[in-house]
Amino acid sequence: TITKYLSYFGRVNYDIADKYLFTFTIRADGSDKFGSDNKFGYFPSGAFAWRISEENFMKKQKLISNLKFRLSLGQTGNAEIGGNAYAFYATGANYVLGNTLMSGVSESQLPNPRLKWETTTEFNIGLDWGLFNNRLTGTFEYYQKTISDLLSWRTVGSYYPVSSVADNLGKTESKGFEVQLNSVNIRNKDLTWTTDLNLFKYKDSWKERNPFTILSIYQTEKDPLHITYGYLSDGLIKEGEVVPHMKDAPPGSIKVKDINGWLKDESGNFILDKQLSGEADGVIDDADKTIIRSSVPDLSFGLGNTFRYKNFDLSLFFYGEIGRQLNNETRRDFLSADRFRFSDNVTTDSFGRWSSANPNGKYPSGLYNKYETSTDFWIEKADFIRLKNITLGYTLPAKMFRGVFKHARLYFDAQNLFVITNYSGSDPETDGYTAYPNQRTYSFGVELSF
Repeated sequence: TITKYLSYFGRVNYDIADKYLFTFTIRADGSDKFGSDNKFGYFPSGAFAWRISEENFMKKQKLISNLKFRLSLGQTGNAEIGGNAYAFYATGANYVLGNTLMSGVSESQLPNPRLKWETTTEFNIGLDWGLFNNRLTGTFEYYQKTISDLLSWRTVGSYYPVSSVADNLGKTESKGFEVQLNSVNIRNKDLTWTTDLNLFKYKDSWKERNPFTILSIYQTEKDPLHITYGYLSDGLIKEGEVVPHMKDAPPGSIKVKDINGWLKDESGNFILDKQLSGEADGVIDDADKTIIRSSVPDLSFGLGNTFRYKNFDLSLFFYGEIGRQLNNETRRDFLSADRFRFSDNVTTDSFGRWSSANPNGKYPSGLYNKYETSTDFWIEKADFIRLKNITLGYTLPAKMFRGVFKHARLYFDAQNLFVITNYSGSDPETDGYTAYPNQRTYSFGVELSF
């Protein structure tokens, strides 16, 4: 399939006395992935900025050297739905006619002439500022982004030869803010020290669900995205302990909390639409599931420092996340029963595995328990701060080369020197069943300019 795009773009700018700035744009994007009725999508945007520091009432003060207020609202389009939304027939539907094998085609994709562009609408409000002749500068920005007419696939009737068709389904919303701080801490003839700090936070959720989605009882129409549902755990079942709602679970199994049940009518029968009662009912089922993890951290940050002393330069960059949660799949896998059954190498965590000889073990025995696959038992806090990069350099004096080189610099660079975290796995950033931790690397280099 050859996909063609066609775009028209227009922009109008206004600048009044270098104080008030207006920008208006309009895009018309076309794609042959859509039918003739919706081939084009039209996406306007506008922005306004006010240079407050240029106003006359700001001229008499010396504290604030720059102050700018920004406001913008705009739309962009997305056409990534695969090949196209047309009817499509594929070869391979062979059949026997008489005694001869005939080659045929069959319908493999249904058309949707109503399919249209997915639209992202984003609102931004920001403030740029500078103090002390811009020795301290910063930016604060808040955004709200809505993605509507999501391009997806919906299921058609079960007896139809083709099971799905492209459609516009659902809407999501993201909200967040970003703070950027930059400071010149020291600046003189021989020594310069600058610092850069970035803070970022966002949350996203459903605004409108796919109308063809059948939600589970533990889901809501406005749930956050990037979450995991499951049961709440309460340690391990001790030997001799009776858990009424887990009668078939052996000792050493993860104990699951019974937190909810189904509402019943006066006759003791379940209400047809199965509403939650809010009380334990002695059974572990979907009524007891809840949100147990979000893969989105509460706050992300980066911190960089750069030092220059005469011909030497040194830069350090840290970054990390706060409020991060991680499912320790590596530990869970190495403590599974199959690892011991086939005599695999395992981690030292196995010494903490529950057994009749180790009744105080803190990890489950590995015996079958149908609830262990979806609990919060293996979920840990995974906040971290990592020294991502450190570079030390020295610029050689130009007179050493008598004009042969314009610039010559030697440098040593180290990546991922250390990470500080409360996570017990191998790496709080990349840990997973098949993932490797960030590698520590060292390099030495020479920069030459002729």
